[in-house]
Amino acid sequence: MASGEFLFVLDYGNRQVQRLSLDGRYLSRYAFRRHRESEELRLLGGVGAAGERLYLYDTEAGKVRELDLSGNLLGSYALPLLEGEDRMSLVELLPFGGILYAARRGSPRVHRIDLRTGEALAPLEAYAPVRALALWRNPA
Repeated sequence: MASGEFLFVLDYGNRQVQRLSLDGRYLSRYAFRRHRESEELRLLGGVGAAGERLYLYDTEAGKVRELDLSGNLLGSYALPLLEGEDRMSLVELLPFGGILYAARRGSPRVHRIDLRTGEALAPLEAYAPVRALALWRNPA
């Protein structure tokens, strides 16, 4: 996932998201501890970025965490879990126009969350299981 000057890489095995320069130089990481007193990290299952905001899916909590690039937590949004969806699936996250689009891999739904209110909007139904999300802007 690239945004502006950075590349964000979900390091699933190490339970973190790495921030790299566009030439691949390691800059920092984002991770959440399970408890204040613990060194154990929470499982992250998705990353998305737009402008100066980073969105991480906290698999264990079932929430998308919004951070600034310094790592400050700005908000948390519950990601609905509908019938047939696996909470532990990787999640594709795509913020655009004040809406966060989120799709669990293998589910035929794209969830939508209003980033201004935190309200879950009606999901979009796809015709097949979602494997990835991308944004294309019509230049016309």
